[in-house]
Amino acid sequence: MKSPSPQQQQTTDFNLLGINRYLAQTQAPSLLLAENPLYLHSACRMTESTVETPGSELITKKRDLIGKAFEDLRTKHNKLSDWPCVSSIVPLDQASWQTFTVQLQSSLLPSLQDQITHLSKIMERSDLLKDKGTKFDQISQIQSELDQILYQIVSLVAVVRRRTLFSPAETNDRHLKELKGFRAQGLQSRAESLISSLCQVFRTCFALMESLKLTSQEYTRYSRIHRDKVMLTLHSTRAVEEIERVITWLNGNEFYNIREDWEDNVPEIDHIIRQVIEVINPTNDSDDEDGSEIENPSGPTIQVLQSMIPVIKLSRLFFKKLLRSGMKETPLQSFTDMSSHQINILCDSARSALCNLDTICEYLKDHEVEDEGIEHIFKLINEISSDFDTTMLLVVLYVAPLIPQVNNPPSPNPLTTWLVDWNHLFLIAIQDCTSATKLL
Repeated sequence: MKSPSPQQQQTTDFNLLGINRYLAQTQAPSLLLAENPLYLHSACRMTESTVETPGSELITKKRDLIGKAFEDLRTKHNKLSDWPCVSSIVPLDQASWQTFTVQLQSSLLPSLQDQITHLSKIMERSDLLKDKGTKFDQISQIQSELDQILYQIVSLVAVVRRRTLFSPAETNDRHLKELKGFRAQGLQSRAESLISSLCQVFRTCFALMESLKLTSQEYTRYSRIHRDKVMLTLHSTRAVEEIERVITWLNGNEFYNIREDWEDNVPEIDHIIRQVIEVINPTNDSDDEDGSEIENPSGPTIQVLQSMIPVIKLSRLFFKKLLRSGMKETPLQSFTDMSSHQINILCDSARSALCNLDTICEYLKDHEVEDEGIEHIFKLINEISSDFDTTMLLVVLYVAPLIPQVNNPPSPNPLTTWLVDWNHLFLIAIQDCTSATKLL
């Protein structure tokens, strides 16, 4: 008879049958949270003052094993860098990608979502305290399912990532459509975020299981600080959202993949504008915490800050225009002719603009800008201008042609016309900002 693989054996360890067999053969030590002395104190008191019946002793051991299983799940899957080793060096092909994505979208990810939702509902402390074993059996079964599902998801993503490494370079994969390297990288990144959220679920479930050991009085004090059920609901909700992000990433066209990064960063540009205005026109409530007034900026610094406002607003307008009226449309085809390298440049453009604008403002908030800082400001201004040149070129060449035109299709693309006008204003703003910086 063929012996089970290590993975099959580990899965069996989480199985209810394995737990019951273990309970019949050995004494399971009580699991305590070392960082919380309350648990140690509680365990000692319960051991000294409570005489357990055989039935209650069995329930206590089940609780301990289930708590340990949650901690084992967290420890096992929390090692994001330890992806399974895949020996295949065959480039990823269309048939394999379709097989992987169908399995993830149709089976594994929906099953994972169902198990997490069920777990969040069943982990109710008051019910678990009264349970005679039925709910613990259900939780044990969920743990077994979660372990199997997670292993399969991580294995599939690792295969996709590994085989993509042997595909054409990211600068030369424009013809590969959904097999472009950036999709595999994005899939792994989102899978890692998902697993991180799930590990938070497992950590909270472990804490909730440990809280079952506390007396009513001890739990009253504990619950003033630790809101295990609230945190479990929060982490479970985030995990479900991460699952939906993975599914959307697999289904989404390239416009969506780019838009996702922009939507995370564009709102932060508003914060930079508010910061600049506060420095130019400080209010009474913007004093330091020690009560001393903030030193007013010099005249040249104010000039640079004022010249920054059009640059910041035009940067924000560029991305909002595309998000609002361009890239929200369903493209004429799901994939552009951009390579992964070009798509990554476009994805990072909003974050890069945000970072550079914020760095300039931080320099100017210090009021006394050294020569080295002034040189850095010049460099950042040039970098912002250069980045937008590249971004706009990619949009004009690869994005604008795929945006459907409802009215007058033969006429010039309205987005392209708008970008030409925007670029004219942006170059003027950049030049004004450069001129003002020379006065520092």
